[in-house]
Amino acid sequence: MVSQLDEMMKLIDSGNLQEAKKQFCEKASSLSKYDYLKLSKHLSEREYHLECMSVLKKGLEYFPKNAYLIRSLVPKVYKHIIRRFYNEKHIPEEKYIATIRYIDRILEEMNRGEYSYIYLQHVDYLLAKQNANKEIASAYLQRLQGFSLSKDAYKNGEQSFPSPYEKWVMKTAKLQFELKEYTQCIKIVDEALKEKVSWHYHNDVWLLRLKARSLCFLGEMTDAVRIYEELLLKHPTWFMYREIAECYENIGERQKALYYGAKACLSRDAEPTKCGKLYAMMYEWLVESEEYMAFTHIAYIAEIYNKNNFHMDEKTKKLYECMCTKYELPTNIRRTLEQFWLHLIERMIPRHEGTICKLLPNGKAGFIEYGNKQKIYFKTSDVRFPKKLVQEGKKVTFFIEESFDFAKKQRSQIAQYVCEVKDERYHPKSPSMS
Repeated sequence: MVSQLDEMMKLIDSGNLQEAKKQFCEKASSLSKYDYLKLSKHLSEREYHLECMSVLKKGLEYFPKNAYLIRSLVPKVYKHIIRRFYNEKHIPEEKYIATIRYIDRILEEMNRGEYSYIYLQHVDYLLAKQNANKEIASAYLQRLQGFSLSKDAYKNGEQSFPSPYEKWVMKTAKLQFELKEYTQCIKIVDEALKEKVSWHYHNDVWLLRLKARSLCFLGEMTDAVRIYEELLLKHPTWFMYREIAECYENIGERQKALYYGAKACLSRDAEPTKCGKLYAMMYEWLVESEEYMAFTHIAYIAEIYNKNNFHMDEKTKKLYECMCTKYELPTNIRRTLEQFWLHLIERMIPRHEGTICKLLPNGKAGFIEYGNKQKIYFKTSDVRFPKKLVQEGKKVTFFIEESFDFAKKQRSQIAQYVCEVKDERYHPKSPSMS
């Protein structure tokens, strides 16, 4: 005897899809969950993908939360609707959004972690939109909280990419910070850093930075400073120097704020066109005690903005014009500032003199002899004069800073801000117009 299901599959094989659909609508309530799975597989094998998904959706109306039906449906929906939408295959946005909501609904009380790729990709889509609704994006990330996400990195040949868990942590912590949910951000970071994860792209560093920044907004400056100092030991960047400087300013330690502000200004990655706010910050901290050098920072902002045709806000513009009537511009603004920034560092730690005694064969590093025949390591990238002049026997000045030896995995010391002895040091002066 031919079953109802066999009749429908024969109609499909004969090409009479409309009659098969009609019989399916009439007999849907009498089919078992296994019938739904078998019929959907039959349709999928013959590339009737939309019809296959319709059958599975109908099956879930009669057998809600059925894991077999869900596991069969969701990957197909992702492949034939969601991925096609991302690949601009003419799937309307309304259909895509409705599909995401449907999947989220049928996965309620199920293991959403198994389908984290759908949620993570949807969050990226939401955040890429103009005027992104971060609250909605965060809500979708929270759907995955509490589920076991894979911590295994995705590998493609020799390349390795973040695991679903790493992606979720990074997106969640960043969004919570941006939404000013600082306590939750710190909790996520702390929990993540206890896990055994092979972090990509220094993501563990950026997580700790998010924690430090969250602590700042919560008024926990001392704890924030401790984190920044550890981060800067291994990963010195101009913006983290700037952030720790702001921490010290907030707790009333102006000299340390200026010290780290100077280090931010001198950092190799401190692209002047991106540091306008940093120079303005230095102006604010100097204007009461060293007005001329404060003015020089404003003059440098003006020079950068004029050179690059950037818009200067009216407040800075008027300040610059006003101070130009009082002071003469330095001949070389950048050179004057570099000498001053080194002077600010010298207020906190001593400047040493020595001689380059050895260069390594690769030319990227070497040793300086100083004091009582002591030697200290330096990198040529820290030299502040032409690299062609870096040679053995060269007289230099430098500062000794704490660093981290990644090869030996231990703290170390390094010579930084290596200058020629003949370089003029900063001498306080205020060339006025009078």
